[in-house]
Amino acid sequence: MDEEKINLLNKFFANKDQVENDTMGIVDILNNISSNSSSESSESSDDSVQEEIIPHKKPRKNPLRENLCDIIDKYSDSEFEYHMRMRRSTVQFLIDRYTTSVVPSTHAGGRARLSPRKKIYLYIWYMSNAVSFRKLSYLFDVSNSSAWYVLNRVSAWIISLGQEFIKWPQRSDADNMERKFAEMNQIPGIIGAIGCTHIQIKRPSKNRENYLNRNECYSILLQAVVGADKRFTDVSCGEPGSQHENLVLRRSNLFKKAQSENQILFPHDYFLLAGPAYPSNNWLVAPFTDDDNLMEAQILFNNLHSNARKVVTRAFDLLKNRFRRLQKFTESMSLCFTVNIIVSACVLHNICISSNDFGAENSYKGDFKNVDNIIENEPIEDINFYRRDLLLEYLRKHKVIKVETTP
Repeated sequence: MDEEKINLLNKFFANKDQVENDTMGIVDILNNISSNSSSESSESSDDSVQEEIIPHKKPRKNPLRENLCDIIDKYSDSEFEYHMRMRRSTVQFLIDRYTTSVVPSTHAGGRARLSPRKKIYLYIWYMSNAVSFRKLSYLFDVSNSSAWYVLNRVSAWIISLGQEFIKWPQRSDADNMERKFAEMNQIPGIIGAIGCTHIQIKRPSKNRENYLNRNECYSILLQAVVGADKRFTDVSCGEPGSQHENLVLRRSNLFKKAQSENQILFPHDYFLLAGPAYPSNNWLVAPFTDDDNLMEAQILFNNLHSNARKVVTRAFDLLKNRFRRLQKFTESMSLCFTVNIIVSACVLHNICISSNDFGAENSYKGDFKNVDNIIENEPIEDINFYRRDLLLEYLRKHKVIKVETTP
């Protein structure tokens, strides 16, 4: 083999690391080799000058790429919370739980396995900063396939914690929840408020018209029941953005259980507050339809109802402000992956509340559009006034709603 071919091969393998790490493509390297060969006699011995002349020269090591986890560890508590959107103690809780609950795989050669700390950091950075997938891989010095694997694995693990952290209030918990709502809003019997929010996604490849919502953007729906402490007690995700709230409810497991296990879910005739697009029944109380013909007592009832149901809006605000990935998915992902990410964020939301981690709520600047945080589709025709009318009469009798009578 002649000397020229040997030099070409040496220059190719000198750039091998960049190919593996996706910072330089094969075409770039071939161009680099070609330009180097044609101008070899005129190259400067000064590295700094040579780097400016040859754009495809191997870049200097980026400290962020190799040491981002170490940099995160060195953050002050305020810096950590600013970037990660969670307190250090909450993140450490996740790392400890993941370390003890996931069986480590056997290392069979090749690159070293990622540590639990790096996996949790990568997942939270993806959720909290809304960086591109390629940028995420670069920052954590992993391949795109490794980043994808970590996000799938960690989100599935967090979802598995849902049975512990997303729980329907029963027995004494239901009584405590009812008491909290009554103390806040003077309305007895409430154990939750239900609502839907849009999660914007890239245009899907199949059935795209089903995901086009009324604001002419593509989305999937997250339905949630929220307690008085902004904790999710039930979530359902994945319905196309064009669906009506009533249909989303009827297709959910919550509706099926409420129909078959009503006394278990709603002891003592407890109920949920719902928006005007929901039906009224024995366990779901929607406001009176505002048709410009409401009586004063009904208007006052709707005002009380609206104030009590604001807890849903606040919960969705906190969820999207903390986990900015949910404000908008800017890259094409499978719907299954997207749904898993959203549901895992809901579990993390409850974990933060259990840890008294409300930092993201305190730093909320209103930096995203929340016009779709609570869907308000056209009201449906009421089919059951009985429960709502009884509640109105109770509130009037106990002077929570006071209607002035003319002499």
